[in-house]
Amino acid sequence: MSNLNKWHGESITTDDGVNKTLRDIFLDWTNNYLSLKGFASSNEMTVREAKSILEVGKSLHEKYVEEVVKELYEEIEENE
Repeated sequence: MSNLNKWHGESITTDDGVNKTLRDIFLDWTNNYLSLKGFASSNEMTVREAKSILEVGKSLHEKYVEEVVKELYEEIEENE
């Protein structure tokens, strides 16, 4: 399997770092690849491994965006 440090270096050793790394992998896939097979090949993974990693990354990314939006709305309400 691929070395995930390509996306986020040393921070992969912390829970927050792993979370961010998986989100970064998902965003890399979204922005830079046309196919799952191409992504897997470029990153020395099987298609199954890539799909699993991307599913987790997508879920973490969606949760992160939801939390950021919630914080922004709370901040706006506090300032009104």
